[in-house]
Amino acid sequence: GMVEEEKASPLLRAYASSEFSTDWGVRGLSGASPHFNPRGYQEGAAWPLFTGWTALGEFTYGNSVQAFTHIKELMLIKKHWALGFILEVMHGSVYRPTGVCFHQCWSETNVLHPVLEGLIGWRPDAPQAAATLTPRFPINWDDATVDRLRSGATVMKMTMKRVPAYMTYTLQRSEGPSCTVTLSPE
Repeated sequence: GMVEEEKASPLLRAYASSEFSTDWGVRGLSGASPHFNPRGYQEGAAWPLFTGWTALGEFTYGNSVQAFTHIKELMLIKKHWALGFILEVMHGSVYRPTGVCFHQCWSETNVLHPVLEGLIGWRPDAPQAAATLTPRFPINWDDATVDRLRSGATVMKMTMKRVPAYMTYTLQRSEGPSCTVTLSPE
């Protein structure tokens, strides 16, 4: 939401293309660039950190299908090489590590960040006793439950149920004072 959509959209379309996106993340430099080096830290490697930022931008500007795809790619990385962790850098052309750090905190948090703010769309505003909830769940999800959504001392649970004709969202406060939630699903 930091730039106008007409500036963000062409960039996000490029990141979604095979020039930048691999099946395991997004490269910082196009594979078509004469400077592309798939092992190069800044010259073509796929970064989970950058992929998470890309996914958050995609959710923000209405490219939710591609954003969800990028998040799933990141979550698959934890099943290989360093079980339970997400590596710092992946090779830009072949599905294998290329960095030196197998347990990279910022890579791991950049799976969570786009899930919380993008997929779930949770934005708490504790000083105002408020929050915004803009879920962007995949169309093939019939239900979803997110527990422990916190805004200050208030804790809530959100449930989504989809049937052929409509969707129902339920918010239930389990702890703390009342909180005004603005719900705006995609």
